[in-house]
Amino acid sequence: MKTSLSTLACALALTGTAAFAQQQQTPKSEPSGPTFTEKVKEAAKNIGEKTKEAAHKMKEKAQETADKAKSDDSDKNTRTSGASGTASGNGTAAAQMQKKADADLRSARAKCASMEDSSQKSICQKQAAAAHANAEVKVEKAKAADKS
Repeated sequence: MKTSLSTLACALALTGTAAFAQQQQTPKSEPSGPTFTEKVKEAAKNIGEKTKEAAHKMKEKAQETADKAKSDDSDKNTRTSGASGTASGNGTAAAQMQKKADADLRSARAKCASMEDSSQKSICQKQAAAAHANAEVKVEKAKAADKS
């Protein structure tokens, strides 16, 4: 009887130790860092954000190039029509000033649109509007000088 009790105690001790050892190993088998799918999702998210930023920058550059091309074309047209030496030179100068002011406003608005901070964006837009208003004042003065 003593032998069977000691055998039973040894068996219980061995099974308890084995279960405890297995329980200790289970947490070690789980990865402590992010899983592969989490890493892939994060990488895809980063790629998406970078792609959006690049597309936005490309759009801005295209708009600036288009504005510059329009401005260059209007400069060429103004030079060819003003080359005749007529009294309408001041009128074309005022028109040219107006076109430049409008192109500057479009360019400034495009620059403001790319800003992330809403308060900076608002300030930028107000500065662009103020600069455009000042340019229009100069245009009106040029038109008034042309009439006199």
